[in-house]
Amino acid sequence: MGKIWIRWSRGISLLLRRIARESGYRRLVVDMGHMGRGSAALLDCCDGVYMPVLEDPVSRAKLQAFDRYLSAAGAVSLKEKICRLRLPKTRPLSSMENCMDQLLWGEMGDFVRALLEGGGEMTERNPREGIREELRQRIMEQLQECSRMEDEELYEQIDCAIREKGQELFLPLKERLWLRSSLYDSFRRLDILQELLDDRNVTEIMVNGAGKIFIERKDGTALWERRFERPEQLEDIIQQIVGRVNRVVNVSSPIADARLEDGSRVHIVLPPVALDGPVVTIRKFPEPITMEKLIGFGAVTEEAAQFLEGLVAARYNIFVSGGTNSGKTTFLNALSSFIPRTERVITIEDSAELQISQVPNLVRLETRDANTEGKGQITISQLIRASLRMNPEAIIIKK
Repeated sequence: MGKIWIRWSRGISLLLRRIARESGYRRLVVDMGHMGRGSAALLDCCDGVYMPVLEDPVSRAKLQAFDRYLSAAGAVSLKEKICRLRLPKTRPLSSMENCMDQLLWGEMGDFVRALLEGGGEMTERNPREGIREELRQRIMEQLQECSRMEDEELYEQIDCAIREKGQELFLPLKERLWLRSSLYDSFRRLDILQELLDDRNVTEIMVNGAGKIFIERKDGTALWERRFERPEQLEDIIQQIVGRVNRVVNVSSPIADARLEDGSRVHIVLPPVALDGPVVTIRKFPEPITMEKLIGFGAVTEEAAQFLEGLVAARYNIFVSGGTNSGKTTFLNALSSFIPRTERVITIEDSAELQISQVPNLVRLETRDANTEGKGQITISQLIRASLRMNPEAIIIKK
């Protein structure tokens, strides 16, 4: 039986060497759960040997037995190849349906990837983020050669990069789809923040520098597991946001308000005012809430709603005041539903947030900050004077 095992082990050694030579694989991983005669030949053909160890008496006894085996087999030199590892603590699998994905992208998968990359230790970088950043740099090099690339062409470049990476590393379909969407967002949308903007359960996004992103949901505020890989990513997003609304933010003018295409409000503070890096706060606005919904929520009584409707119809001046996040804009949007469709309405805002859709004859005005030369500022006072020459029947000012 011993001779058969030795011949089998040597045959496996030859097979592994041939696979490594002819297959094109970058790494071969062999799981050896049992040590028998001839195992030294298998270990000898490996570039490295990793041995998980524990500190209990049984594990120590096995290690001593393994050392005796190497000495008896005349393979003491193999000890230089052996790296004894303490495996990371892992969370139990949440379900068996996607157990492979959980293993690949969980603590153990992170540990093994760091090991095979030559680090021997866990790295702080999230492996999927590392893969994403690597592919992003590849695509960036190709984009620099083109003056302009349409969305369809960009998707082709992304798909090609993912396919090439898939030849080096096993990427499940779920990860490939995530990479495709995430890479597109990094070039055409708001990078990693786009995922949060698309999540209807997220009401506020708070970026405290490149390394910390907090999100607010109905159940409270929590630190998000993702972060920007480089500070330059966050800086690029900031300039993209302010550029779309003709605002300027820089070291000399480090505070700015802006808005996104969906109406979300953005507040930006840059260093040196922000000591720990750029701060970006994005307040998302849900679909407009009607007065009927406010009554249903118990925020307004039916009698109060009827009274307010009468004030709007009689063209009374109405002042809405409240603390931060108290619902001033939400209430103002609901109140505007009482404005007759036949009236001409002008809105004046420092950052456009009002959502008035039932009035066809609507003019929307927004203030503007001064440029880098200190010129071009448009204030609320200037817009009020301008609006009075536009024959308005109702003016809504939001500051």
